[in-house]
Amino acid sequence: MFINGCFEGGGIKGLVYVGAIKFLEERGYKFFKVCGTSVGSLFAALISVGYTADEICDCINEIDYRLIANKNNIKDGIKNIGVYNIDSLERKVYELLEAKGKTRFIDVKYGNDYLLKIVAAEMKTKQMVIIPDDLPKFGYSKDDFLISKAVAMSCSIPLVFNRYRLSNYIFVDGGVVNNFPIELVINDKFPIIGFRLNEERDDSRNYLIKLRNKIFKINRSFKTENINIIYFDSLLIRASQFKKGLDNRDRLYKIGYETTKKFFHANI
Repeated sequence: MFINGCFEGGGIKGLVYVGAIKFLEERGYKFFKVCGTSVGSLFAALISVGYTADEICDCINEIDYRLIANKNNIKDGIKNIGVYNIDSLERKVYELLEAKGKTRFIDVKYGNDYLLKIVAAEMKTKQMVIIPDDLPKFGYSKDDFLISKAVAMSCSIPLVFNRYRLSNYIFVDGGVVNNFPIELVINDKFPIIGFRLNEERDDSRNYLIKLRNKIFKINRSFKTENINIIYFDSLLIRASQFKKGLDNRDRLYKIGYETTKKFFHANI
């Protein structure tokens, strides 16, 4: 059975998604359209090119946390306003996509649309950017754009990773504008599951979110019927605690699996 999926951003906490995907695979579910922000964009990208939960697990188990936490030198850190360099992560994502023979958005194109959507924020124009849909605004081809580049743009957490520069534009983590872009997979015939790394909350009452939406001119009005949202505990691990997250990967995998299992037994 096909489903559409949206993966929330949340840094290393996203390891719970491995367990969630594993459970869904065992139940015979397959993702059709996927979208995500930050670490959610990474998982969405891997799913869109055909990675299974076991394959993603193998990839993570081979990763040294220093691949993610690759510190900038002091000069570059000050210039790019970030402690860590995003380039290593981008190269690794490209290698993983290349192993499946799908590195550009044309490789995940279905008819006139794309099965993968990624959110980033552009700071100069103060825009929420949906990749690949909005790329022509910045002078780039939708079909030819590298998926790994989009993931890196979406994962550039302000102050943690360096800002991502393309031509005269500056991109940062999509969580700045839309950390859970579930509206990107709503208008389709398949059921929708959203995966969230934070507690259940009413975003419409959050003053900071309202202010952000005003600055970036974001209008997120959409119907929420027939949308299933699963909330995961992440052991109080912070998004940028890369080593702690990787050290606790097995526990996070289990949380993802058991939480999804419990949700399905109670709701579906």
